[in-house]
Amino acid sequence: MRTEPAVGVSAVASDSVGAADAAGAADLGDVPCSGDGGSVEYTTDRWSALCTAADAYDRATGGGLALGKHYRNLRDSDGAGAGAGAGAAGSGGVQGETEGCVSKDSTLPPASPADMLSLLKRAERLFSQWLGPHHWHLLAVRTALQRTLLNTRDHNAALPVSVCIRQTYELVYPQHHPAVAVQMCVEGQLLASLGRIEESVV
Repeated sequence: MRTEPAVGVSAVASDSVGAADAAGAADLGDVPCSGDGGSVEYTTDRWSALCTAADAYDRATGGGLALGKHYRNLRDSDGAGAGAGAGAAGSGGVQGETEGCVSKDSTLPPASPADMLSLLKRAERLFSQWLGPHHWHLLAVRTALQRTLLNTRDHNAALPVSVCIRQTYELVYPQHHPAVAVQMCVEGQLLASLGRIEESVV
């Protein structure tokens, strides 16, 4: 078992964060998960949850980022190996969450719309629990989840996801950056659609 800062952003690239500069993007991956600014202990439960969340994201999005493979490689290089995978079903903290979500390939068949939403919610729930609140991989999942919720017109569920994305963007981009402005527009439109127009005026 090792102890180190949370997984960095440099290992995997994505379009979902936009064109953040290297320093800003690094901030997203280096947020510690211990909550006290310290380092993070990589336990079997944590590896199981991270692999499961990454697999769920891969299945929902077709596997383009291959996050599942990324986290399994990290787990195996950590020395947890098969023990971490075996711990998935037996660990109390993630039991049930980790079932039926193990993929080895980076190219996966697209999930149905209903499955996609369920998988993204599972990934967001697990990444929220085990990664820092502004981690790049959590942002990628939230971006995909927001897009799916907007497509299904579930504005109530999309609003808190949109707020989280905006808060993360505000940490990465300079003030008045277009990426932040676009996310603020999305948030404002969601508030307006829910009859909360007064809250959308900044």
